[in-house]
Amino acid sequence: LNMRFGPGSPIYEEVAGELSALFKIIKDPMKFALWSKNMQLVYGSTPPEEAFISQTYLMMLVKLLLARHMIKEGTPPARESLNGKLFNSQGIHIIEDDFFSWVLNPLFWPQVKPLVDIITDALDCYDLEAVDEDIFKEIYQEIVKRGERHRIGEYYTPEWLAKITLREAALTLDPKKEMTSFSILDPACGSGTFLTNAISFLRENGCSLEEILDNIYGMDLNPLAVVIARANYLLALG
Repeated sequence: LNMRFGPGSPIYEEVAGELSALFKIIKDPMKFALWSKNMQLVYGSTPPEEAFISQTYLMMLVKLLLARHMIKEGTPPARESLNGKLFNSQGIHIIEDDFFSWVLNPLFWPQVKPLVDIITDALDCYDLEAVDEDIFKEIYQEIVKRGERHRIGEYYTPEWLAKITLREAALTLDPKKEMTSFSILDPACGSGTFLTNAISFLRENGCSLEEILDNIYGMDLNPLAVVIARANYLLALG
């Protein structure tokens, strides 16, 4: 996913480049100001406008990938995928009106729609039913620079280590392996590595959807990471 869509890829360069040019025309002061204030709280400094464009691109990719996962036949509706209505209609409240919804400005939608199509077409070759891990981690780490993340203690756990930690914790809690489900909270969940592995663990134990939803929770102060964690959570449910 990172090789196909991440920084340096042809798709990223084309879409992010067009978004940058559009934002210079639109320049939504309210969305940008809210984002700047939030990033100031999260990272202790305001990242440049380039970071805002990169994060807008990442949010588009996440939402469109989820839409592709939900709509098996045909093309997912573009605007409804980005504004969350596609998910709300299915009772899944995962997308909110965030800093990055400036791309839905009706005056510039004719320029944004072809960019959406580029991403959607490239997603068609992926089998999203096979997802069983945090698939956005690498691309998120590329877009949010290491220095910014590490300055606030934002480190990401490898998949193998998350799996081992969860199984060791479960064995400590239930040495006789008599329990099928556990309550799990990740208080600094980032993009959801522990959450997705916990979901896989409970699914292997035969837990129902309701049991998983009632027992796996995460939180984070970075709203960008939270949206990605929600997406990974939804994909992990199958």
